[in-house]
Amino acid sequence: MNKKTVLVELPYNVAAAVCYVPFVLNILAPLAWLYSEPKDNRFVRFHAVQALALAVAFFLLVMVVNTVFWVISWIPFVDMLGGIVVLALWFGYLGISFRLGYGAFQGKPGRLPVVSNYIESTMKQYNL
Repeated sequence: MNKKTVLVELPYNVAAAVCYVPFVLNILAPLAWLYSEPKDNRFVRFHAVQALALAVAFFLLVMVVNTVFWVISWIPFVDMLGGIVVLALWFGYLGISFRLGYGAFQGKPGRLPVVSNYIESTMKQYNL
């Protein structure tokens, strides 16, 4: 993969891997690649959409878990259990992001089991 992205001239594999860097880059980089990359760059665009879907799903899951534990916080030690669950979710998210980012860096497709088929069909349907 010796081709480079339009926006900052990164190799395709590096641009796809940057989409999975947690915290700020996992939202900004995919949006930048979706906005700037041509439609024929399927590799980077697929990883951008998949990284956005992963980030949004993770943040929604954390919000739901925090809300549930806040509602039942009147039970003793539930706050501590809620913290442990959220910490486990963070480690899982970091592990999945690292695995997908490393696979993208190697030029492999790196697909999430159920979500990737839906992403591909949606990208074809809306010509993303």
